[in-house]
Amino acid sequence: MSTTANYLKEIKVPQNYSDYYEELSQQVYKEFETAAVAKSTLLDSSGIIEPKIAFDLAERVAKMHDIDISTPLRELLDKTGKENAALIMSKEIALGKYQSPDASLEDRLDHAVRVGLAIVTEGVTIAPLQGISEIKIKNNKDGTQYLSVSIAGPMRSAGGTESAVTMLIADHVRRAVGLEKYQADCFDDETGRFVEELRIYESEAKQSFQFHVSDDDIKTVISNLPVELEGEGTDPDEVVNHRNMTRIKTDRVRGGALRVLNDGLIGRSKKLLKRIEKYNLEGWEWLNNVQGAVQKGESGDDASEKRMREVITGRSVLSMPNKIGGFRLRYGRACNTGFASVGLHPVIAEILDHTIAVGTQIKLDKPSKGATVAFVDSLETPIVRLKGGDVVKIQDTEHGIQIKNDIEKILHLGDILITFGDFLENNAELIPTPMVEEVWTEYLKAKLPKHDERLGFLTKTPTFVDAILLSKELKIPLHPKFLYYWDFITTKELEKISNPILKSENEIHYEISTKQILENLGIPHKVTDDKIIISGIDVQILNHLIFGATLNFDTAKSVLELLTESTGIEIKNKFSKSIGVRIGRPEKAAPRLMKPPVHVLFPVAEKGGITRDILKAAVASESFFTNLNNRRCTNCNIPSIGIVCSKCGNKTTKFYICRICKDELETQHCEKCKRDANGFSYKQFPLKQNLMAAQEKLGIRAKAPFKGVDKLINQEKIPEPLEKGLIRQKFGLSAFKDGTVRFDATNSPLTHFKLSWIGTTVEQITKLGYENDIDGNPITNDEQLIELKMQDVIIPHESAEYLVNVSKYIDFELQKFFGKQPFYNLKKHTGFVRSFSYWSCTTYFRRNYRTTDWLYQNSRLFC
Repeated sequence: MSTTANYLKEIKVPQNYSDYYEELSQQVYKEFETAAVAKSTLLDSSGIIEPKIAFDLAERVAKMHDIDISTPLRELLDKTGKENAALIMSKEIALGKYQSPDASLEDRLDHAVRVGLAIVTEGVTIAPLQGISEIKIKNNKDGTQYLSVSIAGPMRSAGGTESAVTMLIADHVRRAVGLEKYQADCFDDETGRFVEELRIYESEAKQSFQFHVSDDDIKTVISNLPVELEGEGTDPDEVVNHRNMTRIKTDRVRGGALRVLNDGLIGRSKKLLKRIEKYNLEGWEWLNNVQGAVQKGESGDDASEKRMREVITGRSVLSMPNKIGGFRLRYGRACNTGFASVGLHPVIAEILDHTIAVGTQIKLDKPSKGATVAFVDSLETPIVRLKGGDVVKIQDTEHGIQIKNDIEKILHLGDILITFGDFLENNAELIPTPMVEEVWTEYLKAKLPKHDERLGFLTKTPTFVDAILLSKELKIPLHPKFLYYWDFITTKELEKISNPILKSENEIHYEISTKQILENLGIPHKVTDDKIIISGIDVQILNHLIFGATLNFDTAKSVLELLTESTGIEIKNKFSKSIGVRIGRPEKAAPRLMKPPVHVLFPVAEKGGITRDILKAAVASESFFTNLNNRRCTNCNIPSIGIVCSKCGNKTTKFYICRICKDELETQHCEKCKRDANGFSYKQFPLKQNLMAAQEKLGIRAKAPFKGVDKLINQEKIPEPLEKGLIRQKFGLSAFKDGTVRFDATNSPLTHFKLSWIGTTVEQITKLGYENDIDGNPITNDEQLIELKMQDVIIPHESAEYLVNVSKYIDFELQKFFGKQPFYNLKKHTGFVRSFSYWSCTTYFRRNYRTTDWLYQNSRLFC
């Protein structure tokens, strides 16, 4: 057992969780053993299992970079936290610790920056491996040496803040090894190059940044960066004015570097300043001069409101910022909301004709970040005006469905539930909370002793009479259930509604001219014979607040102050801010496909036609040529795409061809030319014979179109065995560009669930080890609330069916291609798919709970 596994045994967790992780561990190791046995046949293009098992962040980072730092990194993480651990570890690596004695300074710095970024991003993105293209030591014009970081497109996966932190880490290790600062513009106008390049990227390449930044900010950042921000050319568009520059090796637009600059260094400048202070880094004071992402619009409104006007055609705007009737901000979270996932009442989906659904991506003006939608039925419901003029507060979803066809206008949309963590993460200013039930209960708890019977009102809503008594006796604000939107009207309007046509214990009548005031207040009423009638509990509230005391309209006080003074009860505002919400992208749950979809990563170029059909390429010509990895069977004297020859079973030989002298070599380095040789070449390949042999081996006939790819993008140009494509076509699957089979679904948090929500039975759930609900009671019915275990996820039925096909693909491949026994033996989707992990790529469905993410490759799927 690894040292990490022993380390985990020392962690004190409940027995049921210990058993849970033990079961997952056993399943993962069983699957890896099966995979290792299959790979050992050497029939695949690789003889090893690429994914690795990691139990925590430290081991994940160590295995990502093949460097023995798991134990010291784990100790650092326990003592100092993630960010400081990244700085300490990257500095130690840069100074030569954990490296071989013959490692060059560039190699040490390369490892240091990548490891630091991996720690910050928790080792769950490809940014440290593929987002950083290369790290070089270069010379300024005065001969001093500086550090250059070249960014590639995959850096985007790290996110804006973390990608910018890459530059902070690079500066930290630069100082540690004694390199000088990067001197911008000492050869050419590099700041001007970035300005031109970024504007081209925005317009010609039509790529959207998260923020719009000013030219002055671009110049400030580039001219002050202590480390050079370089990049790979990612787009065909080229600069016009700043070409053939001394230190910039391409005239093409460098998308990865521009994203680090725009969305990271400038867009997240305020967040970076906090990190710089936390890291105690010097030399970044100039970042205070960067204006950042907040730009002014035409009418003086800030960028968040301006973005609300940049609506994509066909995608609805649900709520405008700072407008009466929009979503009321409410702080908190439910079991199905959390970071980047907000809550709305489900009746909103009904009355908006399902413009939104669970998983819909939305854009918010505050805290200026995207989020997904979840439904929370304990939130404030909308208030609507019906076609006859009546104003109704919707009671629940069923009530909303009953009246939806009669709704003329939505007056108040109700609540949007946003967690405090979203504001913290996005460095957004906290908005004062309105008076809501959670706030009122805190007032109540602060005033009552522990065993007071009135503490029962913490979990139940008081009557109006009880609420008045509690407010007067305890000197606490009035309960929010009995509040209207008083801050939406003026004192003159209050004076107008203080003089009704008729007032009694059961009804209050108003002239029709007061209707707009009452609608703004959110008071339910009926319209009959050109008059407004208020009844029910609203009569009691108005009688007490307006008619039960004398209102002094001669003072210059607000409506809330007038009511508080006259009643002797503190009346708080029911509303604080309307949150702007627009639809960003509809919810989705679908296979992730290349464009166009392919069955196998085998290059056919133009010989396969517009459909890249391997059958067409095989029939078209006996002399098929393509760019492939250099492997050859010396026994059969034919090129091969596998480690062993598909014809005779002997191991194939890898060779290299020098790019200069074209000599065939056994090693990658050409001693004659002093250059590295290519491990691939453009050569003739017996495609027709290989395809026929693959079909005969599997007992499958390919159907047109049997789709390959135009060309291979991996460095060694290693293709997949044709057999894999035949099996994918048989089971209706498609390969992604990295050889995985993917299914995309919206990633939303979930901590608890009910069986009725996921359509399964008590018997099925207990088989997965779920025995008790959140109160410790045995699970006996569909409505008990159950804690979802940390590595378990709930997925759509469509993805469950897709994963069943993936399991059939794997079993067929094991049996027919590798000559082994099938593993899953699934016939159909039966409600639960248990312990799909390595083989079926469930890392794409993993929930984002990193503190408990001990088993990196494994999740159990609820369907």
